[in-house]
Amino acid sequence: MLLISKICCLKCALIIQVQFFRAWQRYTVSCREHRNRKETLAHASEMFCRHRLLSSLLTVWRARASHSSKMKQASSLYHLRGLRKGFQALRWSVRQSKNLTSTLEVRVQAILIKASFQKWKTGAERRRQENLRKVFNMWRCFVSETHKIRHMTEIICENVKTDVLRCWKKIFNKRVKKNLAYNQVRTTLLRHTFASWRAHYSQQKEKRDKYSLA
Repeated sequence: MLLISKICCLKCALIIQVQFFRAWQRYTVSCREHRNRKETLAHASEMFCRHRLLSSLLTVWRARASHSSKMKQASSLYHLRGLRKGFQALRWSVRQSKNLTSTLEVRVQAILIKASFQKWKTGAERRRQENLRKVFNMWRCFVSETHKIRHMTEIICENVKTDVLRCWKKIFNKRVKKNLAYNQVRTTLLRHTFASWRAHYSQQKEKRDKYSLA
């Protein structure tokens, strides 16, 4: 009995679930159809509005295009006349500017040549003064060095003469002393030699006398 009751409960629950699923399915299908209808109507209304807007814009564009073509022709004619006048004025101004430019170039070249010559003249005069000053300073230094060298040469010559005279006196005194010493030594040696010879001669004479007496 319990099993039969359980089976009956399960069947009832299954039937209820199937009924709820069918009701949900019908609701879902109706919602989808309603949404599709709304999207179709919105698309149709959008296409109608777009078509109407494009028609009005096309009409306005045609009107403006015809007006703008006329305005464009008038403006192009006016612009062409203005360009002609402007080109003529430009040619005249170019001609005048060329004349003024050539005149100004001649004047500028004359001014530049004059300024360059003045600059060269000033630089040449300054260089000449500097060269003269350098030459004068070199000549003054040369004269001063020449006087110094001459004075030093005279001093050196005097010193050399004095040194030479001093050396000669010193050598002469040495030679005199050497000669005196040599003469004294030679005299002493001769005296001793003569004394020795005389003593030897006396001894020999006494020996000869003794031999003769014997």
